[in-house]
Amino acid sequence: MSAANRFEIFSDSKIPGYPDLSKHNNYMAKCLTHEIYNKLKDRKTKSGFSLDQAIQTGIDNPGHPFIYTVGK
Repeated sequence: MSAANRFEIFSDSKIPGYPDLSKHNNYMAKCLTHEIYNKLKDRKTKSGFSLDQAIQTGIDNPGHPFIYTVGK
């Protein structure tokens, strides 16, 4: 299973794999735009680390409703 398939798909997104951030209140959700995701989604480091792996903690931890968190 690819990392992108672990995320729920954002209903208004035309970018496959873009996560549903509608209920997230963290800095990752605030800063991750469709443009940034689309630009970096297929890139990997030499060791194979991807954007989806980098944002996974922000996806798994949506944050507190009233306090911005880092994503952890």
